[in-house]
Amino acid sequence: MAGIIAAQRNNGTGINGIADKVRIMPIVASTAVGDERDEDIANAIRYAVDNGARIISMSFSKLFSADKKRVDEAIRYAEKKNVLIDHCAGNDGVNIDDPLNYHYPIAIYTDGRRASNFVTVGWNRPLFDHRLAHPYSNYGKLNVDLFAPGSDIYSTVPGNGYDFKSGSSMATPVVSGVAALLMEYFPQLTAAQVKDILVKSVFKPKQLVNKPQTKNEVAFESLSVSGGIVNAYNAVKMAMEVTGKN
Repeated sequence: MAGIIAAQRNNGTGINGIADKVRIMPIVASTAVGDERDEDIANAIRYAVDNGARIISMSFSKLFSADKKRVDEAIRYAEKKNVLIDHCAGNDGVNIDDPLNYHYPIAIYTDGRRASNFVTVGWNRPLFDHRLAHPYSNYGKLNVDLFAPGSDIYSTVPGNGYDFKSGSSMATPVVSGVAALLMEYFPQLTAAQVKDILVKSVFKPKQLVNKPQTKNEVAFESLSVSGGIVNAYNAVKMAMEVTGKN
C-alpha cells in the first residue's frame, strides 16, 4: 500500500508511486491474520491525526463492530481536524448498502450522519467490458463512493521486493495517492473538498457490467455513489478550478 502511494518516482527501480514528496506513517492496528479490534482502530486513527497525518488509508474491514461508538468518535476527531480517511469496501462481492453487509469502519455515524472526510473504495479491473467491476468487489450506490484499479497491482513488498496483489486493499491506496497529489499541490483544500473532488471528477464508463457475484448485467454507474473510477487528471483539473490555481 505504501508503494502504491509513494514509491520513489523516476529512479528506474521497481514502480512509480502515484504521489511524490509523501511521508508514510505506518501504524499497526491489526494482527497478521486481520483481527482488528475497535479499540486499536480508534487509537490508530487518533495517533495518526495527532502526529500530523493528512490522509489515513485503511486497507482492512470487518463485518462486526463491537464498539462502533468509539470508532465513530475517532472518525469525528479526524473530521474535526481536517484529516481524510480512505477505506476499502471489502472483497465479498456484496451490496454494502444492506446493513447486514456493512464492512466496518463505515462513514455512517450511529446518529445517522455521514462523515464528510470518509471515502469508501471499490475495486475494478482494466477490462472495459462486462468484467470491469471485479466479481469480488463490494458495491453500493449509497455506501461505495467510487472505484479504483485493484487487480494485479504491482508494488513494493517486504524484503526489498516487488509483487502483484489484488483487492480493494490495493484500490484504496490508489485513491489515497491521488488524494495526496491533490493535497501536495493544493494544500488549501480541506478533507471534505478533496473527497468531493475525488467523487465528482471520476471517469464514468458507459458500460454494462456483471454485478459482482452474478451474471446479471447492470450499469457500472449503478454500483457506487459517483458511478465511476478515480481519475487523477480530472481530479487535478477540478482542484485547479476550485482553488483558482494554475
